[in-house]
Amino acid sequence: MSRFKIGDVGAGATVLQGEYLSIHGITDQQLSEELGVTRAALRNFFKILEEKQKQVASDDLDHTLREIAKRYLDLRQQLQAFRSDDPDVNQLRQQAAMAVEAGEFESAEKLLNQARDRDLEAAKQIQEIARKRRGGHDAALQHDRAPFWQ
Repeated sequence: MSRFKIGDVGAGATVLQGEYLSIHGITDQQLSEELGVTRAALRNFFKILEEKQKQVASDDLDHTLREIAKRYLDLRQQLQAFRSDDPDVNQLRQQAAMAVEAGEFESAEKLLNQARDRDLEAAKQIQEIARKRRGGHDAALQHDRAPFWQ
């Protein structure tokens, strides 16, 4: 439940009906459509703005909100593009996705970076195993090709 009441005004935002917000005359529905995010995500953006309110001037609210939305969309795109067969990596990816939806972007970036690092390390291990196996096969082939009398 929102702590805002109808008509509350603060730093360029007005509560119109309970959870419905307006920023510089644009409703949350219009803004969520314009930014390409859900209203739930937009509500999280407003929570982030509320935390930053002392740092963000009233005139910069719209710009700051758009920056938050861009970061959110960028992180979601990175998460959608990142795939792995490793269950541990996918667990980190899933945690990162939950952090993004909660508006915890720093945490999401850390988790996504951990997932990428872990996935890269697993790929390196697979390459090393393949290299060793190729080396063993190459040695066996050399032995098999050697003349019988040697």
